[in-house]
Amino acid sequence: MWVVNNSSDSVTVFDPDGSSITVPVGGQPSAAAFDGTNIWVTNGTGSSVTKIRASDAQVVGTYATGGQDAREVAFDGSCVWVSNSIGNTVTRLDGVTGAVVGQVPVGAAPRGLAFDGRSIWVANQQGSSLTKIRAADGLDQGTFPVCSDPIGLGFDGASVWVSCATTARVQVVSSSGDVIDTIATGSGPAGMVFDGENVWITNQNDNTVTKVRTSDRTVLGTYPVGLNPGSAAFDGVNVWVTNMASNTVSRL
Repeated sequence: MWVVNNSSDSVTVFDPDGSSITVPVGGQPSAAAFDGTNIWVTNGTGSSVTKIRASDAQVVGTYATGGQDAREVAFDGSCVWVSNSIGNTVTRLDGVTGAVVGQVPVGAAPRGLAFDGRSIWVANQQGSSLTKIRAADGLDQGTFPVCSDPIGLGFDGASVWVSCATTARVQVVSSSGDVIDTIATGSGPAGMVFDGENVWITNQNDNTVTKVRTSDRTVLGTYPVGLNPGSAAFDGVNVWVTNMASNTVSRL
């Protein structure tokens, strides 16, 4: 399990035996994505992304995004995508060389990213919208209205889920960009992860995680975690949650 340490400019990898290694990266790292071989980490200060070989935690390189305030990161099978919160763009980088191969204008203050198998979806936090981009060539496929303050995104195999940070809701969006459901969560929903059957949403303001069954969008429960939970990840068995205000991770 890889954890981004925003205030110490590093990432920590935890092995199953309980040991850990901490790897220095760029300034104010925000998010990480796995490409099957490497971990990619966004660095807000310097607007770059660091590539780390997962097998031995060695830094392969750090690459400029060409944008400002690199936030979230996603992998589409060949390219790495980074949202640039200042400047309202997303950057597409070659997954092998780290070279910038495209930059796409999106809505205001892009944050969360999700890949649906064909397209990259971008949450435009200040634009109350999602932008859909064809991953193969960076073609803008449209921008679609959603709730206010969208931050986190997830994909359940059919629909895109978006967390609405100021309204204690998540919305479910079809492949055509239509909002098809709105579901109540805890206060300040942010990160999310799909475990194959359920979406888990972190609620930053009340220190909980909400579990929603995707087949019928029923809320199955809300569970306490640490202080100010942010990102969530699934390892095939357990859901892991980063608790930003208590410098811990929770395993569910």
